[in-house]
Amino acid sequence: MHSAEPQKTAIVVSHTHWDRAWYLTFQQFRHRMVRMIDRLIDMLDNNPEYHSFTLDGQTILLEDYLEIRPERKSDLKRLISTGRMIVGPWYILPDLFLVSGESVIRNLQIGLRSSREYGSPMQVGYVPDPFGHFAQLPQILRGFGIDSFIFMRGLGCEEKSRTGTLFNWQSPDGSTVLATYLVDGYFNGAALGYPEQFGRFDGLQPDPELARKRANEAIEKLEKLQKEHVFLVNNGFDHMPEQPDLPEILANINATGQINGHLRTSVSSAHAEKTEELNIGQELASAPFDVAESSTQFIHGTFQHFFEAVKACGFDHHTLTGDLLGNADHPILSSVFSTRIYLKQQNHRAQSLLERYVEPLTATTGVLFPRPSANAFTEYAWKLLLQNHPHDDICGCSADGVHEDDEVRFRQVTELAESLMTEQLENLMHAGLRPPAVTGQKSSDIFLWNPHPWSHECAVTTSILFANPKAEQGDRTPQRRLRAIDAGGNEVSVEVLSSVEHDIRNNFLETSWGRRYTIRLNVEMPAFGYQVVHVFETDEIAKKPVKNGRESVVNVNSNGAHETRQTTSEPFILKTAGTELRALDGRYSVHFSETGVRFRDFLRFEFQQDNGDTYTFGPVPETGAIWSDAGTAAIDPNQPDSLIVTHELQVPGELNSSSLVTLQLTTQIILQPDGTLSFRTQYHNSVKNGRLRVVLPTGMINDEVLADGHFRLAKRAKVRTNTPESAPERYRTYPGELEYPTQHMNDFVLAEGEVFTTWLASRGLHEFELVDMDDISHIALTVNRSVGHLSTANGRIRRVQAGPAIAVPGAQCLREITADFAWGSVMRSQRGTAMRRARAFSHPVWVREMPWLPHLKSTGDVPRRHMGLKISHPDVHISCFRIQEDTRIVVLRIYSTNDSSIETEVSIGLPVNAMARADLNEVWPSDPASIIPCGSQFTLSLNPGEIATVLLRLQE
Repeated sequence: MHSAEPQKTAIVVSHTHWDRAWYLTFQQFRHRMVRMIDRLIDMLDNNPEYHSFTLDGQTILLEDYLEIRPERKSDLKRLISTGRMIVGPWYILPDLFLVSGESVIRNLQIGLRSSREYGSPMQVGYVPDPFGHFAQLPQILRGFGIDSFIFMRGLGCEEKSRTGTLFNWQSPDGSTVLATYLVDGYFNGAALGYPEQFGRFDGLQPDPELARKRANEAIEKLEKLQKEHVFLVNNGFDHMPEQPDLPEILANINATGQINGHLRTSVSSAHAEKTEELNIGQELASAPFDVAESSTQFIHGTFQHFFEAVKACGFDHHTLTGDLLGNADHPILSSVFSTRIYLKQQNHRAQSLLERYVEPLTATTGVLFPRPSANAFTEYAWKLLLQNHPHDDICGCSADGVHEDDEVRFRQVTELAESLMTEQLENLMHAGLRPPAVTGQKSSDIFLWNPHPWSHECAVTTSILFANPKAEQGDRTPQRRLRAIDAGGNEVSVEVLSSVEHDIRNNFLETSWGRRYTIRLNVEMPAFGYQVVHVFETDEIAKKPVKNGRESVVNVNSNGAHETRQTTSEPFILKTAGTELRALDGRYSVHFSETGVRFRDFLRFEFQQDNGDTYTFGPVPETGAIWSDAGTAAIDPNQPDSLIVTHELQVPGELNSSSLVTLQLTTQIILQPDGTLSFRTQYHNSVKNGRLRVVLPTGMINDEVLADGHFRLAKRAKVRTNTPESAPERYRTYPGELEYPTQHMNDFVLAEGEVFTTWLASRGLHEFELVDMDDISHIALTVNRSVGHLSTANGRIRRVQAGPAIAVPGAQCLREITADFAWGSVMRSQRGTAMRRARAFSHPVWVREMPWLPHLKSTGDVPRRHMGLKISHPDVHISCFRIQEDTRIVVLRIYSTNDSSIETEVSIGLPVNAMARADLNEVWPSDPASIIPCGSQFTLSLNPGEIATVLLRLQE
């Protein structure tokens, strides 16, 4: 007799991984999904031996199905409530880096809530296919009571050798989940008995011997990488249908296992109701068997059963921290950070509008000046936005039609968000604004919203129209000098950038003709609040503008807009908040006097040909990098206190072409009131298969930087890369993927030296690289990347295919390209200041002319300035501020990027009488001991890395 060994058990989970859209469009895939769920319902009803089917961890598939089959909702509820069909916890399976941390929380909130409408959600952190996982995800999962995590991509070779397939993954705050790494993918038991794991097998019957062989091979691979004798076998693949004969296949496999000379058949209890299987983990990990040969029992079950059994084994596990971005067994595909950048920019705007503008403003005005709730609209907008967050959508690696649909959804979210903001302005007018201190015959109120919990001065550009009832019949009014008065009655400098004498304003139920002014104002904004600035015409006819001692000539172009042309060649000098911007004879420089750092001709662009695909950049070493010169600086003709720098690059028009194309890049540089330099680069991309990056110096040597991550500052070390020549074995062996030199940031990156910090921020540009040039480090920020195929093989970074090799001409991005970014320098001790300046650029003050309601008696007591929320500590960031539906509860979610425990003072401009800490389900506690009385000012303590959800109860 051999020594006793524990019985090996495999939990076989039937599922499908259903990308809503990828190489086919949503409607093409949805048609197949409806047919599959039709079959699933009938199969589960008619085959009690088929234990359960997991519907990919995302509840949106139920919505998609019921749009076609509304009559079958009761069937879904019956099967889900009895555990035969497993749903949730997500609304959609998201990419985890190219969307905000708050959107990940909303995704789980919506998914869990919709799961409960049908039964109970799967309480497993199932995220099988995203291109990496951010370090704070365990804390988020724990915030919903989820203590387990399943993933495929992201484990590195070194980590895998330490941890195997089971380990504890720990967030910066200490929150931990039990993670299982799908070393052989979420398809190691797919299509059992068929010749391949993926494909159409219509008319083919499964081969029992092939099924047994494949199942045992899966176990053999897993048992080398884990101590536990419980293994996870995933019976599913991308868009693969159910295997109705799986119970018979598993019974046949089990029948071949000899235990004490007896055949072991399938365990009938595995087909019992879910309520009878609560102790399955303990049962599977129970007494050992005296075996002549080690065998495995295959049981049809769920992911939850697998984790119960693993925990019952009682082994300790290694702990990992940080982002999961390795590629030991599966490609990580990190160039998706720069694929179809226009999608990332549209997402940045739509996501920011919901998180930082619509919800906070509607919470503030909805409490102070009650009107009908906007929550139903914001919930709809969130769901529409999240439908663009699956990795095949937001990453840009799908067929062109998929991303055309994405753009429509982004536009709809933005339009709805803007409409909701305008509605709040109407609510203020209905409640009655206090009159301005001074006004004129023709005037307009301008509303400004600051989405940040600190006050700051900002420069805003907007347009206003002074209606002229006779304008449509041809009457014209002269351009006049304007004055602006802030909420406190103080004069505000107003600069007219252009004026059109005959223009139209079309809003809801309004058409007005008159003179339009495009103006710029410098305004001091209250923290997380609004201000209404009054602008009016004086009797004085406008004169020729004079800027910085240079007389300029005003012309009117063919569109009616004004142009300004400088007539002298005197030096251009601007100085604000310790930053000096100069230009002379086409050269330009900046001096950050606070830190003593000076840069000349600092703006450069780098172009490289790209022989890759939507997943991976493909460098072409034969051509190398093509660099711009420093460019030529001139005074901006439309804004005479800013610069226009022009660059021209001669680059190949496409791969393997000797024909050169000229890229003409125009960059506006504005010195902002806080000393920041903001940039807007624009050009028409006419080049295929290329990558364009803007490169700015840090002024120091950096081996690592701090990138704005999800609820943390993430250290990003300079990547040491290999080539197919330097690492031939790694390149030949699956996944055949080398290191990506580029890395991810959300809003900004900080390069810290011993004395000062240089920072770079953007609006929706997420890919950067730390490079050395001219004896100092530079940050290369990707502006655009153009490719023509969804997937190709044999690239310089990745050898294997990552998807079907179909043409995607839309990924060439032959369109107008605009890139917004900002750059600044502060002392090393002022990291908080750098983060606030960067964040203020990425999410600027929202400005809009107040609606035209000519018959409304809108004068009242509503203040023209209001502070909504102020947070004193600069290392504390806000993620959410919204009011719950049908309650007097405001949800405040904040987090700390400080490495130590801190306290911060919080001031809120709403009538609060109590507060309570909550998890991410955001439920007001029933225990009175958990409720803390408070007023409009209170102190919050935060631990390192903590994401804190605070519920604030409003006075009745």
